[in-house]
Amino acid sequence: YQQTFLTLFNMASLEGAMKPMYWHTPRYRDLADRSVQWLFDHNIMIRGHTLVWPEWHRYDTSVKARFENKPHDLQDYLLTHIQEQVQTYAGKMVCYDVVNELYLGDQMQTLIGDHAVAQWLKATKQADPQTQTYLNDNRLIAAGAQDQLRIEYYEKLFSELKLQNAPLDGMGLQGHFGSQLTPPDRLLQILDRLAAHQLKIQVTEFTVDVMDQALQADYTRDALTVFFSHPAMNAVTLWGFWEGQMYYKQAALFDKHWQIKPNGKVYQDLVFKQWWTDEQRSTDADGQVQLRGFKGDYQITVIHNGQRVQRTMNLGDAGSVLVIGLKDQH
Repeated sequence: YQQTFLTLFNMASLEGAMKPMYWHTPRYRDLADRSVQWLFDHNIMIRGHTLVWPEWHRYDTSVKARFENKPHDLQDYLLTHIQEQVQTYAGKMVCYDVVNELYLGDQMQTLIGDHAVAQWLKATKQADPQTQTYLNDNRLIAAGAQDQLRIEYYEKLFSELKLQNAPLDGMGLQGHFGSQLTPPDRLLQILDRLAAHQLKIQVTEFTVDVMDQALQADYTRDALTVFFSHPAMNAVTLWGFWEGQMYYKQAALFDKHWQIKPNGKVYQDLVFKQWWTDEQRSTDADGQVQLRGFKGDYQITVIHNGQRVQRTMNLGDAGSVLVIGLKDQH
């Protein structure tokens, strides 16, 4: 499992251990701590999921008993939790789902007041200024992306948070696709609409949970291509990849015997072939060469008059220049 993961992915999210119901229990806290450290040691980017899930049943029953009629005490409890978790992993998390599934689960926000979400975002940034802050919700792009009220709710919330000077970096879109597969052109419409709010976008829980494996592979190809094509999109997280350890088992890239499925082959072809720059070039008379490549980490090998020099570089939004000096052959 670990070997396959390290071969295929460069970012991870823990499905459950960092959720507020579990993180304060010794078993899951230990699991979260060990998992985060293992990922960090292997240079894997980590998404924190999730700091606040504002429904009573997402917490230990004692939380509702203590705070159901005490909005100020509840907010203090949540802010303390945010500070404790974010500081525990400070410097290791590239981003957090600060709030999860707010649209239908806003019980705590309603009790605390309209300032609640802004304060949760501010507390996250104060605890770790380098981490990125996201909201995360479902059915914005899945199930045909026809939930107009949900989309309008978040657009209004984005405007309110901006007025409150809340440090929101992006929106996480759960991508659990099932029997009602959203057409690619509709996906693009939603991404364009959300990107208009000057936010980064991530697909945070991507699954294609259909029985027809050919259809599953085709839609995986089409959806990933849409996501990869959009300038506001900066990450896609699959919600599991092996049938033996996955909530949506049918959506796995590998079956329980580790045989790769058609959707797994699509993933590998896109990420490691079609969206991968592997070229050989000859320099011009001045010893220079230019190319346009996919963003990411590169290994550059220069061969000249029997010399072989290797360097690494990163190609980002602004491009990159690498100068390699060779020994004088004269």
